[in-house]
Amino acid sequence: MAKVSLSPSELTELASRALANAGTVSCDPAAFAIHVVASQPEPEFADELLLAFAAAQGNAAAVTIFDVRYSDIFRSTALRILSASDAEDMVQLLRERLLVGDNERAARLVEYRGQAPLSSWLRTLCTRACLNAKRDRPGRRERELDSKAEVLVFADIDPIAAQVLRRYGPTFKLSFERALGELSPQLRNVLRMNVVDGLNIDAVGRIYGVHRATVARWISHARDTLSARTAELLGAEAQLTPTEFMSIARLCQSQIHLSIARVLQDEESSTD
Repeated sequence: MAKVSLSPSELTELASRALANAGTVSCDPAAFAIHVVASQPEPEFADELLLAFAAAQGNAAAVTIFDVRYSDIFRSTALRILSASDAEDMVQLLRERLLVGDNERAARLVEYRGQAPLSSWLRTLCTRACLNAKRDRPGRRERELDSKAEVLVFADIDPIAAQVLRRYGPTFKLSFERALGELSPQLRNVLRMNVVDGLNIDAVGRIYGVHRATVARWISHARDTLSARTAELLGAEAQLTPTEFMSIARLCQSQIHLSIARVLQDEESSTD
């Protein structure tokens, strides 16, 4: 079911109600109203959006509440992935990034949009940070999935598709990235956790609070949509023959995980 967007006036009213229920938490009302309009939150998460926004602005009451409510999420999540000492370091690092930021990036709590529970958003962020830290340790072999590697793997599978990729490689890349960009943020994040971070459907289900079968359906739907849409866009742009199009369609269906990994890893590297 598609999300129903609220009008600017409804979003402004939502901000006013959250501020009225804020208790000791406070922030600039005008700035928060602008943030609400930009974030398009779900109404049930407006209070959590206010808490995150106020904490990122340095409000002492908001920071205290944030620490009390959510510090255990960081610790328990980190301990499932890292050693005890590394987990404690990660908890401190994440808290600093979320509440203070650094010279290159503002406090990351302002990136929370209120479209899911704050606890789920924080757990996802912590999981990715821990997996990145574990993967990037010295001596650990990095996965390298660049465009040339994709063409070599594809060439072993389908000569016609390999020929199309050699001729239209950049167009294929752009078509896939466009198709990926058309997915919902949730599906993109689920794919990232599953394909890039290596989380199985049980682990992703725990993060989102859903059954493993639901996650499996999400991943299957995302892959099918990506493969079909990539083939459609490439076929239209490159004016492929029917034989070439069918070959590319089969290739996308069977090997789409390679492009998912490459593009989402590139995105992750650019935002770290």
